[in-house]
Order: sequence, then structure tokens, then C-alpha cells
Amino acid sequence: MRPLVLSGGPAVGKSTCARRLAAEHTRAAFVDADDIRELVVAGGETLWSGQEGERQDAVAEEFELLHALMKSPPDVDLVLDVNGMTVDEQTTSIRDAWRHFTDATR
Repeated sequence: MRPLVLSGGPAVGKSTCARRLAAEHTRAAFVDADDIRELVVAGGETLWSGQEGERQDAVAEEFELLHALMKSPPDVDLVLDVNGMTVDEQTTSIRDAWRHFTDATR
């Protein structure tokens, strides 16, 4: 299946729905952007510090790209208005759309 990226305001059900959908598959990963933000590692090196500094700089460039994308997000396949939906209804709607877009790209 295609990767699924959920975004939206806080406390609308993104994490809950994503965890439920991931649990339905034999092989799946749930990656929470909040967890990624917490991946701060001690021992930062400068670019001119050698190979480790170069590696850390490459990671920093990737994060800069991600932050730039967040300022001007790319087009999306679907915008789902979840106002008034239960988490079960949200999960079903997302699952149905995900299958539709996955089938359409095969």
C-alpha cells in the first residue's frame, strides 16, 4: 500500500486513527512527528569536524527541507473534514480513501 501521511490540528484523532490503521497490517510502522522532534542527540559536531560533522550536517539539511515543506505543504490527495465524526468514523473514512488511492496507483 502507499504510505499514509495524516496531518491536521491538535487533538483531532490523527495518532489514534494512524495507530489503529497500522495495527490492521502485518507489517506497518507508525511514526509520530512529535517523537521525531524529540530525537535530539548529545555530541553535536560542526561541519568542519570531519566525517561525523558531515553526517550531522546532512541530517540537518533533511530537517530544513521538511520544515520548508511544512511552511508550504505540497498538494494532498484528500482533505477530510472530521468535525462531528467519531474516531471509528474517521478511521473508516481514512481506510476507505487510502485503499482507493492505493488501488488507483496500481
